[in-house]
Amino acid sequence: MDNKEFVDKVNGGEYPATIIIPLDKPFEDARGVIQNLWLGNSGSVTLIKSKKGAVRAKHKHTNDFHAAYVLSGKVKYIEGEPGEKQKEFIFNIGDMFFTRPGIYHIMEFLEDCDMLTINGIIKNHENYENDIKRY
Repeated sequence: MDNKEFVDKVNGGEYPATIIIPLDKPFEDARGVIQNLWLGNSGSVTLIKSKKGAVRAKHKHTNDFHAAYVLSGKVKYIEGEPGEKQKEFIFNIGDMFFTRPGIYHIMEFLEDCDMLTINGIIKNHENYENDIKRY
């Protein structure tokens, strides 16, 4: 599955089983590199800057999804309900991962980290708070 196929599934309400988002081959020439991250519609794009040791999320979204692209640093991503078996992943610079609605998740920042998230909703503070269930 390529990036467009992945995004089309998400935008159609069909969430792929994998959380790893495929990135198509970048365009490169003498000027540099262009890497497409999300070939389709979204509600908003957010820059998140986190300090080493910070913990974010500890919630799940009712309707929203997000795709996260690591610009710098390293993050441990954990998904699964508290008290149940959880899956852990480590993501580094250039990795992109997906959180579908209804999945409890935590992000622990192993280094100072900058990430872009592509969100299904317009992620102002009110919409965000109305969409999440914290633990």
